[in-house]
Amino acid sequence: MLSDKYVEKLGGVTALQRGLDETCPLHTYPGGVVIQAGPYPQLGDQEQGIKLKEYQKVYRQVKSVQEDYKSTIMKTPECGDGKVFAREWLQRFE
Repeated sequence: MLSDKYVEKLGGVTALQRGLDETCPLHTYPGGVVIQAGPYPQLGDQEQGIKLKEYQKVYRQVKSVQEDYKSTIMKTPECGDGKVFAREWLQRFE
């Protein structure tokens, strides 16, 4: 989901859609858009090399407006560093 603020920073809905394809449709709502990464949710596995191609397409389109998380945004396994964990989790889409 992206608010209108971020959609505009990315050049608007048309520009955003142009950078994607039919596998990643945009769904507008009052205040922003939802980008659908593929026809259904998928599970990837970095250790097995299973990539999430549609998720990667979306990530590449929105990366320039991605926040640099300066605080913990999610719980980490085994009390790890939340900031590092969040960045590594997001980088799996690169």
